[in-house]
Parts: sequence; structure tokens; C-alpha cells
Amino acid sequence: MVKDLRTGHETGNVDAVMNGDLDAFITAALMRGSLAKVQRSGS
Repeated sequence: MVKDLRTGHETGNVDAVMNGDLDAFITAALMRGSLAKVQRSGS
């Protein structure tokens, strides 16, 4: 199991992550950043 505690994203496919399949983790991080920006702007 690979978990990103910052975003809450996790996957059970450790081999894929170790081989560079980080797209889902990157997307989760970008979504988290976008949400934080919206919340800071008060919208």
C-alpha cells in the first residue's frame, strides 16, 4: 500500500508506483492545491 498522507490518495499497486506511475498522486496533489487556493480566496 502506498499512501500520500497530505492528499489522502492511496493505492495498493506498489510496483506501479515504484516504476514511476505517479499520475494519480500528482492529480490528487494538484486538486488539493487548487482547493486550497479557492478556499483562501474566499470563493
